[in-house]
Amino acid sequence: MEERTVIIENLVESVSDYGKASYQLAKLKTLEKSADVISSTVPRVITIVLVTTCLLFSSVGLASFLNAVLSSTSLGYFLVGGVYALAAITTHLFLRHRIKIWLSNLIIQQIIQ
Repeated sequence: MEERTVIIENLVESVSDYGKASYQLAKLKTLEKSADVISSTVPRVITIVLVTTCLLFSSVGLASFLNAVLSSTSLGYFLVGGVYALAAITTHLFLRHRIKIWLSNLIIQQIIQ
């Protein structure tokens, strides 16, 4: 009888150790995936910020050039702003769904890897 209780105690202890190890493994896997997603996101954000800054200064330069060509103090800025407004409306109307799917797939790929 004592032999059975010792076996059952050992079994319960083994199951408990297995549960703790599984929990630790799940935590470590989650931590690894989070670190991977964040580490791949940061360079993309930096690139987006740099491209946006470059685009901003190029737009101001183009608008100033158009002001000089059109002999106006503000018409060049309105033209460049209008081009960006047209691009934003086009993107919103026709490409919003595709961008959403592409971004969702990108995030899922980062998590699955």
